[in-house]
Amino acid sequence: MTNKSWRITILAILAIALLSIGGVVYYGTVALPAQRLQQDIKACDEFANGVIQARGAAIGLLDKKPPASASEVATRYANLANEGIDRAFNTSAANGQIYNALSQVGMGRLDYNESDGMVAIQKMEATYDPLLALCKAIQPTPSPTATATSSPSASSSPTPTSTK
Repeated sequence: MTNKSWRITILAILAIALLSIGGVVYYGTVALPAQRLQQDIKACDEFANGVIQARGAAIGLLDKKPPASASEVATRYANLANEGIDRAFNTSAANGQIYNALSQVGMGRLDYNESDGMVAIQKMEATYDPLLALCKAIQPTPSPTATATSSPSASSSPTPTSTK
């Protein structure tokens, strides 16, 4: 090989190495965090849907005639809330803040007993606060929309008063 072909070979290898390193850096600093954020947003949605279903079922049991017992309501609430928590946990980005907060909510499940009735529901909901704060922080903010404003028209303008 000539001196010139060695230079081209070395430059090609260097270019490939630099592009590879750049790709890894891009993936680690841009693509992966965006992917984890989307997972966490979806996990927060799963959690919220599970809690909404659980609250709806609990209210439904309380509204029926005759109302269900407090332990029945708490059991139904706990089962549906736990399903939502499990879906959220499985959806969240591993070892992230949402994942860890969901782990704490899961550990909080050990602190209540459905036979305590409504107190059990209150204990469960008290463990949600740190998770809800994290979810609120990562939820996308709605974009501002233009609001319709009334344009001045002849009918809304004040009528001139005549002077005599």
